Amino acid sequence: MKRVVYSIYEYDPILDSSNMTMDDWIQIASDIKSSYHMFDGFVILHGTDTLAYTSSALSFMLENLGKTIIVTGSQIPCFETRSDGRDNIVGALILAGNYCIPEVSVYFNHKLMRGNRTVKVSSGSLHAFESPNLPPLATVGINISVDYRSLWKSGKIKALNVQANLCRDVVLLRLFPSISTETIKHFLTPPIKGVVLQCYGAGNMPSNRKDIIAAIESATKQGVIVVSCTQCSHGAVSGEYETGRALMNAGVIPSSDITPEAALTKLSYVLAKSELSHEEKRKVMESSIRGEMTVQFEVVNPRTLEMQTNETNQLDLIDQVARAMNLTSGEEIDNLNSILFPSLLCSVVYLGDTSRLAVLEENQPDFSAPDYSGKTGLHIAAALGNDSMVEWLLERGANVHARDMNNDTPLLVAARAGKESTVKVLAQCGGAHGLTLSELGDLMVLEAGQGHIEQLRCLLQAGASPDICSVINGNTALHAAIEGNHLSVCELLLSVGGSVDIPNIYGYTAKHISTLLHREHLLKIERKMTNGNNS
Repeated sequence: MKRVVYSIYEYDPILDSSNMTMDDWIQIASDIKSSYHMFDGFVILHGTDTLAYTSSALSFMLENLGKTIIVTGSQIPCFETRSDGRDNIVGALILAGNYCIPEVSVYFNHKLMRGNRTVKVSSGSLHAFESPNLPPLATVGINISVDYRSLWKSGKIKALNVQANLCRDVVLLRLFPSISTETIKHFLTPPIKGVVLQCYGAGNMPSNRKDIIAAIESATKQGVIVVSCTQCSHGAVSGEYETGRALMNAGVIPSSDITPEAALTKLSYVLAKSELSHEEKRKVMESSIRGEMTVQFEVVNPRTLEMQTNETNQLDLIDQVARAMNLTSGEEIDNLNSILFPSLLCSVVYLGDTSRLAVLEENQPDFSAPDYSGKTGLHIAAALGNDSMVEWLLERGANVHARDMNNDTPLLVAARAGKESTVKVLAQCGGAHGLTLSELGDLMVLEAGQGHIEQLRCLLQAGASPDICSVINGNTALHAAIEGNHLSVCELLLSVGGSVDIPNIYGYTAKHISTLLHREHLLKIERKMTNGNNS
């Protein structure tokens, strides 16, 4: 049975969400980063008025996110007898504590929605938020159903980074009939650097207003980035109509079906990236970087698709089993897939068969799915020290923070197996050992006592201190290495700054033990190291 432990942090003062600013987004993002490795997920309680702005902003600011972050709130205050707050909070806590959904999401009224796809649709209904152009990531009813295929995957082997800098010179401008040229120009003049233009329908504006087109074109030539989104709840902007094409010709960037909240916060985030050129910033605004808008794909040749499908079916064990069991409904096949795919994936990873993995990838699977023992393909690849396989899985969204039934992360599995290069790869993308200080101390002492130098190197590579103590007797790894007479381990620990003067619960230091056991050659190693440092 899994036990989930929650910690509560309360801000002082507590703000009404209408009073929140970009500084508050930065504070929340920075707090998540500072305690990122202490928790497996985060739930943010937030007022509903600007919740969609906060969730959108956090989705961009938290780069290479690998853990669950859920923003939730209530229409009726939690202290009221009849409140939707309790259901929303409990649902968010259950999802964050038991499921790995590495996105910034919004949980409201039994639905988990992508944060940068969410808008507030009602001020008087408990059904306050919707994700108009993307189905929910998860639904909570009698059963909890997570659509793992829809989860956003960055495909980058990098650790969490927080961009704590946002451009504040951005505005949201909604077109309306008879809008004046002076109003348009006011929103396009310095210090304004970015404008989200809410257009009619599929990105349209009055075609007879050449004055507005000229003002926008002049601003884009001066370096102002203008992106368009639709005023409609559903649908996207496009350049199919004459008026839409006129805007694109004037330098306006069409932003597909992005919400106004996501467009504004994304623009603020991108404009603050000083390392990007102006053209690179425009390119980023055209692209989906956190799943915030639907990407338009080229039409696939039907004949090519048929050939790929035939090749897939020849290797698709799940499809063959479904046919053998006479399964016909989508629900039946999805249930079979959720049972068989993780074990199939782990087997293919164990064999190192990248060609079969490529075939499996065509079905858009969840590469973080655990098998019966809780292990993912990444756990298997980490235990084998197969760095190329580890990188392949990470690039396809495998969760570096997943835990198996032993509560081990992929990095800890690699460390226990002594795969130092694999530990480096996993640490590079934000992986951690996931142990408490007491657990880490006991493991360090155990490995040192048994002379497992490769495992110790891996734990040190993963950030362990050589001086961490065991809670059992207060020994450090050096105490254990001396007792086991493992000189190479002693030399390793001393080379990374391990102290011989830390007493255990009996008051004995590593230096005392070396004398008592007549293993003073440790002192020679220490003296050699000291002399080397002095020179």
